[in-house]
Amino acid sequence: MAIRPGRSLLVQLRHWLSTAEVPDSGRLPPERALAELFHVTRAELRKALAVLETEGRLRRHVGRGTFLASGR
Repeated sequence: MAIRPGRSLLVQLRHWLSTAEVPDSGRLPPERALAELFHVTRAELRKALAVLETEGRLRRHVGRGTFLASGR
């Protein structure tokens, strides 16, 4: 997926989550890999992931990773 500069990170993440091929486990790539993919700092990514978790799109588990919430 081509990352488009100028688009909100949240908008890009929402689009990526709806179109990405995520394994059956629902586990997303590590934060470091996502930060590189979206060309942002890990701090920025963590803030966006926290918003998506609050929206119910993701589940985050310390030490285990970030997972899609059921029902995508």
